Amino acid sequence: MRQKIVILLTRMPGGHIHLPEGIRAATGITAGFDEHDVKVLFTQDGAYAAMENTDWRATDIRTHVEEFRELGGELFVDEQALQTRELSTTNVRSDVTPLTHRELTELITDADKMLSF
Repeated sequence: MRQKIVILLTRMPGGHIHLPEGIRAATGITAGFDEHDVKVLFTQDGAYAAMENTDWRATDIRTHVEEFRELGGELFVDEQALQTRELSTTNVRSDVTPLTHRELTELITDADKMLSF
């Protein structure tokens, strides 16, 4: 049975290892021998990382994100976190899907496991 796993990325990009380590964990879980349905959610200050002007090479996540997506992983951003930080969904990266509060709640409620970085 596939387990649904949600990885929450809650920290600002740059200056620490939480963001790249969260993406690496998501990639490792997705690539594992067990079958997992892994979704990454940029929330709280992690929402800044979902913006198109954030340089993923500088934050050391570009390669990990590419591999994660190749393995079938999905990236989401919390619309409420964007609004709180006065960021627009129109500036979100094209490979990141904004989620309403209701959609985010469903994603988390349906998860079997959740990790926060």
